Amino acid sequence: MFARENQKMKTNSNNYKKYLEFVLMLGVLMLTACMDKLDTQDLVKVQIGEKVPHFNVSVTVPDSSDWRFEDGKVVDYDSYANAGRRQFIMFFHTACSDCQRELPVIQEFYSRHKGENVISFVCIARAESDADIMDYWCSNGLTLPYSPQADRRIFDQFADSGIPRIYVTDSNGFVTSIFTDRDKLTLEMLESSIETTR
Repeated sequence: MFARENQKMKTNSNNYKKYLEFVLMLGVLMLTACMDKLDTQDLVKVQIGEKVPHFNVSVTVPDSSDWRFEDGKVVDYDSYANAGRRQFIMFFHTACSDCQRELPVIQEFYSRHKGENVISFVCIARAESDADIMDYWCSNGLTLPYSPQADRRIFDQFADSGIPRIYVTDSNGFVTSIFTDRDKLTLEMLESSIETTR
């Protein structure tokens, strides 16, 4: 009888350990999601009033919302070569629920301003493949210029954590507005950031 009770205690102990492992893994997954709730100002590397870091990325520019990959064109985007134009730089990941919420607002803003030669747009993935982005863009009718990235190298020049993250610059490349997941972005907020940026 004692052996049976001892076995039962070992089984309960093993179940408890498995439960703890599951809870810990769930916690880790929640912390590494698209947005880090612990994101604070001191984790941001580029602040308002500072010049954007130099980066150069390849950007896919879809032609229309029902585009196929062959219809898009790939161009180089150089943050310094865009001097003289206001820049709109967004960091995202399509699995991020906050990014999914913001992308339609960004799309509407882009549709309003894409013909203007005074603003350059680029959406830069935070460690996401071209195939995943293309699938999401096609499924959601997005035509935003995007740059797939295999890693966080470009993002890490701007911040340590937290997406979506949007930087608006003046025509000299100095940041005039920063939007994050905390801002609950609206079209009016974006329009205001551009109107005050020259």
